[in-house]
Amino acid sequence: MKFNGEIFLSEMVGKNVVETGGEKLGIIKDFLVVRGDLFPTIQGFIIKSNRKLLFLRWEQIELFNRNFTLCRLDAEEMESIDSETLEKEILAIRDIWDKQIVDINGAKIVRVNDIKIKEIDGKLALIAVDVGFRGLLRRLGLKRKDGIFWKTLVRKVPYDLISWHYIQALEPRITQLSLTVPRELIAMHPADIADILTQISPDNQESLINSLGIDTIAEAIPEMDEKSQIALMENMDNETAAEVLEAMAPDDAADILIELPEERAEEIIEEMEDEEAEDVKELMQHEEDTAGGLMTTDYLCVKSNITVSEAFSFIRQNAPEYENIYILYVVDDNDYLLGTVSIHDLFNNPDNAPLHQFMNHRVKSITLDSSGREAANIMAKYNLYSLPVLDEENKLSGIITVDDILELLIPSIKKRKRF
Repeated sequence: MKFNGEIFLSEMVGKNVVETGGEKLGIIKDFLVVRGDLFPTIQGFIIKSNRKLLFLRWEQIELFNRNFTLCRLDAEEMESIDSETLEKEILAIRDIWDKQIVDINGAKIVRVNDIKIKEIDGKLALIAVDVGFRGLLRRLGLKRKDGIFWKTLVRKVPYDLISWHYIQALEPRITQLSLTVPRELIAMHPADIADILTQISPDNQESLINSLGIDTIAEAIPEMDEKSQIALMENMDNETAAEVLEAMAPDDAADILIELPEERAEEIIEEMEDEEAEDVKELMQHEEDTAGGLMTTDYLCVKSNITVSEAFSFIRQNAPEYENIYILYVVDDNDYLLGTVSIHDLFNNPDNAPLHQFMNHRVKSITLDSSGREAANIMAKYNLYSLPVLDEENKLSGIITVDDILELLIPSIKKRKRF
């Protein structure tokens, strides 16, 4: 393969093309695109060299990456191409970047900010268009100019990709791109995506993951059976697997990692952000079907002296990162559990009221080594949606949610098996 992985065209435009001896031949200006069997393919690169345009065919490329493209030819062997000839062709940058995408009833919906490519069966294919804010930031060069900014902030911006599966065939003199289905049909329920992922080949799985994006796939994988989850994760590279697991609830991520071979699990954890890695490593230490094994560290905790207004602000700031936002767990400076406050409680108290004045002090809890059955009995008896889990020092370690209890009591929902 000339390139192993995926890349966006914005990461290649303007990069150097060099011959095998290291001499610079020019810079990449555009890409000539032709129809393919499944995806459009790049027939060659348009190179700008000393005010001339040269055409570098895909077969003449030795390898390429985000820094340079290595050519098998020297400058004298490369064929020139004129602007008049290019007018009759489809160029990715000139003709596809910034084009509107319309749905089948003609409504303009989004704009192409970038194009994702991948080598498939020896050909360089256009697999998806990026129509999101992330694509715009990449176009501005932030990924290569400021790696820290990209890694800490931009990587949290969700992907918004549309697969070429949903885009009508390319034609010369493109004025706009059209979807083959209404946009709303592209957004499927995670369970439906999970069903599709379990039924298609690994190559098609990869294409679907690339098209839908990390966050969507992270929602779908927990809906899959255990065997299919592991097979899918085994087919991902470590970086992609880490991004997917970071986007999951920590308990779901831990369930998957513990089923992978130990060496592979460690490699993926190394790629994860420190905070997410620590969460899943802690959860992986507990035995199956104990409270520690069932709990998640995905919950909101606050101090007792904040007001209702401050609590609402805290929820708004953190809601995108957490699934369980209906109960606030009130702790002291040493993480001892003092009480709980529900969203209902917040709405029924004045904005300036501190939480300690009305929080629930009589909180039902369970310890890390308690059984899952005991947790289920407590939650059923007291009609709880979540149950706090305390460590040996009675500090809050996590919570068990009702969906985890359902999975325990009804194995057909998702079979869990830990070593």
